[in-house]
Amino acid sequence: MAPYDEDLEEVHTKDIYIPVMGMTGAGKSTFISLCTQELLPTASHGLSSCTSKVTAHTVKHDGRTVHLIDTPGFDDSGRSDSETLQELAYYLAAAYTHDIQISGVVYLHRITDTRWQGSASRALGAFKKMLGESNYCGVVLATTRWSELTPNQLRAAEDRHQELSEKFWADIKEQGGQILALTAGRIDAMNIVRHIVNKDRRMTLAFQKELMETKLPLGMTGPGIILFEPTNKEYEALQEQMSSVEVTLSSVIASDGASSIAELRTYRTQIAQKLSSLEENMQDMKQNIEDVRKSWDALLEREKRLIEKEFSANEQLLKHKEAAFAVSRERINSLDIPETMLVDEVGRLRKRGDDIMIAERHRLSSRKAVLSVIGTGLAVGQLVAAVACTVM
Repeated sequence: MAPYDEDLEEVHTKDIYIPVMGMTGAGKSTFISLCTQELLPTASHGLSSCTSKVTAHTVKHDGRTVHLIDTPGFDDSGRSDSETLQELAYYLAAAYTHDIQISGVVYLHRITDTRWQGSASRALGAFKKMLGESNYCGVVLATTRWSELTPNQLRAAEDRHQELSEKFWADIKEQGGQILALTAGRIDAMNIVRHIVNKDRRMTLAFQKELMETKLPLGMTGPGIILFEPTNKEYEALQEQMSSVEVTLSSVIASDGASSIAELRTYRTQIAQKLSSLEENMQDMKQNIEDVRKSWDALLEREKRLIEKEFSANEQLLKHKEAAFAVSRERINSLDIPETMLVDEVGRLRKRGDDIMIAERHRLSSRKAVLSVIGTGLAVGQLVAAVACTVM
């Protein structure tokens, strides 16, 4: 038994696709959970090491099928921005190929952030470049985490919300984008979905055109230039440091300053290691979409096999514990392990198996991406080109 169901609900190009974006911790998964009324799997299911972070979640609204796409933030401490951009490029390219278009985009920002950080500026800048100004009308910008504020903090939070609207988000608002405070839980979340469904837009992102029509490498796309700027600056600074160290080292060697040579060489080695790490990241940003497709096809296939292996191992352990539990019901006095411990263990393993299946159902794998579209619809389980790509 595989950890996913092949007989899943059919989806169509006419469905509504809504990527949910924002920095890490902005509340993307919480927003989606409010809409679907599902508890999304957490790292407890054991899949936290998975490379793929894009997941699709479906809800019905006013007779329409809506797919909410959970996406990784560009400031994820567990991965580089270039890796995140590669994943988004992979799925967006698949969407473009299969004529799956986005109906709207939700961008979330924590109202609890008291200062506007450089990482927030880069993430928003990359988001805008990924969309293109012509698609600003399809954006809903929302502040989150209002429930975490104390009464004394509300006034300052309202001022921050106004500053976001008038300063950082003003250009999107001027082009028809919507701005709101997500304060009423599911009511506000579903109002956002309703707004996008009613508009029923079909958008091709600027990033998709750069990848698929202009054939730009990742680092030369709009979002790539913004996200890669800190790396370029750091690389240039390290190169200057290396040149300075080389000059100093040559001078010290010439003057027979033996006591400083070892220290300078150690420093030079440290700089070289940092440069090497940055060069690897820079090489990733030189990839075009075909390079990205090849690497992510292979990566996601390996990931799929690991998930299947984990699921199988969990199933075997569950069978063993269930058998032991059955024996304990008949001969409990002969067991060294208390029955309550077995009950807890069986329950834990069943939940783990369920979590793995749920996570894989929502995961957008390479297996789904390469399947052809039959007619106007394809299975949710085959949705890389469809839902996946709407990742944004």
